[in-house]
Amino acid sequence: MKFVMRLKRQSLTIDFFLRLLRLLRLLLLTVSPLDWAFAVDRPHLDVSSDMEHLLVRQRMEKRDLLKETLALTPEEERRFWPLYYGYQAELISIWDQRLALVEAYRGRYPDLDKRWLNQTIKALLRLDREEEALLEKTYGVLKRSFSIPFAARMVQFERAFNSSYTSKIESNLPLIPRH
Repeated sequence: MKFVMRLKRQSLTIDFFLRLLRLLRLLLLTVSPLDWAFAVDRPHLDVSSDMEHLLVRQRMEKRDLLKETLALTPEEERRFWPLYYGYQAELISIWDQRLALVEAYRGRYPDLDKRWLNQTIKALLRLDREEEALLEKTYGVLKRSFSIPFAARMVQFERAFNSSYTSKIESNLPLIPRH
């Protein structure tokens, strides 16, 4: 019996990693390393519509990918989605603030005075901390409502997906001038 249980756990682990690999492959397709390399050469690229499109696409794909990654039972879905939508609503608020800062940066570039730049970087770092705190809070709720592995899997998914999204946005911005 222990052998069968171990095989089931290993099968679930392999299945999880295969799903994660599919997710990472999709994320890598959306973020090209060349985007980073050529960001300096595109100081006035209009990324507003690209960001809007990416945001809509990201929200649609994210739910489907998360559903597949977590492999929820109908009972788990009933309990999970309300919790997740609460998390997502707070996350969207953080991302709206982040995107507003990106738009302000684009509007001022290349004339970035030091005071404004300092305030903007501090605001971005604060938003990063808020996003991490929100994810930690959500992890605690999911851990209590489901299990540690379940909650950890959701956190792993969120971190991979959100970092890809961040990279996509930041890769379309010109570098801050040196002086």
